[in-house]
Amino acid sequence: MRSDRKDGQRGGGILVGAKKNLDMKLVPINIPEDSSLECLLVKITIKKKYFYLCAVYIPPNANVDIYVQLFNLFECILDKDVNIIILGDFNLPFYVTEGCEKSKLINKFLNFYNLDQDINVFNKMKRKLDLVLSNMQLTNLEHCGNPILDEDQYHPALSMVLPISLNHIKNHHYINYEYIYDYSIGDFYRLYTLLRELNWAELERADNVDMCTHVFYQKVYECLDLAIPRKKVKIGTRKLKSFPKYFSQKLKKNIKLKTHLHRQIKKGTANFQIRNEYSKIRSTVKYQTAHELRTYHENIERNVKTNPNSFWDFVRSGRSRPGVPAEVCYGECTVRGAQEIADTFALYFSSVFQQSEKPNFDKSSGNFSFSKISVWGAPFGKDK
Repeated sequence: MRSDRKDGQRGGGILVGAKKNLDMKLVPINIPEDSSLECLLVKITIKKKYFYLCAVYIPPNANVDIYVQLFNLFECILDKDVNIIILGDFNLPFYVTEGCEKSKLINKFLNFYNLDQDINVFNKMKRKLDLVLSNMQLTNLEHCGNPILDEDQYHPALSMVLPISLNHIKNHHYINYEYIYDYSIGDFYRLYTLLRELNWAELERADNVDMCTHVFYQKVYECLDLAIPRKKVKIGTRKLKSFPKYFSQKLKKNIKLKTHLHRQIKKGTANFQIRNEYSKIRSTVKYQTAHELRTYHENIERNVKTNPNSFWDFVRSGRSRPGVPAEVCYGECTVRGAQEIADTFALYFSSVFQQSEKPNFDKSSGNFSFSKISVWGAPFGKDK
């Protein structure tokens, strides 16, 4: 895929090349005729997974409006929570987190769409003219030691690995996992109790701030390990912001806008118009969230017979505590761990179990009688 420079200059323009076995399609974008922005957007599909790749060139000393034009191109695409990589020559030699007006504009774009600037490779002038903006978990992003073409000293060649497998992975040891706290099913009452009973005397014996910080985090994480279970997730899946599945695209867009306006208010750069807009969008988000949640519940109730799985998924998502507690006290002993807790329950039930008497069957008449029947419960709907 290529986009030649409009003035016909040799060597000018943008090119994206890929192997023939990749499904790559050009995505049309509307760039003003009089704009000096050069941009090429393609959609690459691999094993029913796809991502967008955008190559960019912005000429030196370009007006800030050129950057605004570039970011406006992605408004419809990034509202769909898709994977994307935007890379190229942004011609911002002094790009920093808080720099010129152009740098601030890029940072606002990154924050609004939850993107990261991943590159940390400098040219011979110790500057970063090329940037890589992405919401994907890029790995091994580094200077390429063996480029395909002769390298430009002002634009060092880059090498990176994308988190998309070309082949089906059958062996799970090729996938990297991590364990994170699952706060949705945590025992917060136990967590509050553990934090309240902590002994902070060790902090007074610390020699410096670093030691105090280490002791503080160590004690807090010990409490979290006892009260909050962990869940296994693939590395990189937490990077994208997740919304409840019943959220519409319109609601997601309004939430992102509300977050963007709220950041401006917190920084103290918001005027009366921005504050008024934030107040309106906050009310809109509150109403839309309640409406879509109510609609979601009504659909589950309406389809409980035809689609019972959705009902049980909803029930499981609302559980506030894990199925196995963090610890169990039996007698004077306290046990932890799923296997030890299960063994303790088995020990208790075996200690209170009583063998019932076998009923006497009269084989000749086919009748039988119970030796004893005891009533121990109460009918449903009545107090015991």
